[in-house]
Amino acid sequence: MITRERPAVATAPPPRRPPAPRPKFRWMPLVVGPLILALVGAGMFLGLKAAYGGFGHYYDVSVTLPRTGEQLTTGRSSSTCGSPGTGPRS
Repeated sequence: MITRERPAVATAPPPRRPPAPRPKFRWMPLVVGPLILALVGAGMFLGLKAAYGGFGHYYDVSVTLPRTGEQLTTGRSSSTCGSPGTGPRS
């Protein structure tokens, strides 16, 4: 029985809320982040290689020199060695 104290009960269920939107998969940071790190690392490598001559076209040169004589020893002054041409091998 419907009265003022007891109103009619709604028989229909309340309307549903729309579902929350799914968060989108963010692939852009997953690709761009490592790409930036790789570019910075490659730039550092190439910069250091260029700074220390890694890209120079160098070649080795070897020279055959005669052995030094007694007049070229270290630690003596020229007065103790004698004048040129007075030694035993002159």
